[in-house]
Amino acid sequence: MNSKELVERYFDSVEGRSAAPITDYLAADIRWHLPPAHPFGSNFSGIDGVLGMMAKGAGWLDFATLQIRRHALICEGDNVVVHFELTAQTCSGEPYLNQYLLRFRCCDAKICEVWEFLDTYSQYRAGLYQQVI
Repeated sequence: MNSKELVERYFDSVEGRSAAPITDYLAADIRWHLPPAHPFGSNFSGIDGVLGMMAKGAGWLDFATLQIRRHALICEGDNVVVHFELTAQTCSGEPYLNQYLLRFRCCDAKICEVWEFLDTYSQYRAGLYQQVI
């Protein structure tokens, strides 16, 4: 499986088109980077560290309403960049909309590093930080 296919399968799981857990696609020593000013922190290591970061926001969005609309998926060697819009409802019923750009670095048919860029102010305005911090 090449890097593009790996990231596409990861998104299949995130979007509910596949029953495979996202951990199937992550390297054991994965590193995930959020923007430095993000209140969750900026660097997470290992599958448990990444899942812990993801869990901080898990009770905030109603995942049954989550939709991702990809604008672009660009692959060059082991690097894959995905630009997408994520919409959902918060658990309190408020709408959420944000733009994301993720750069994935793949190695040995696993995602080994991710840099995530997003509009943190949109998250703040939608109430994420008050819920989890």
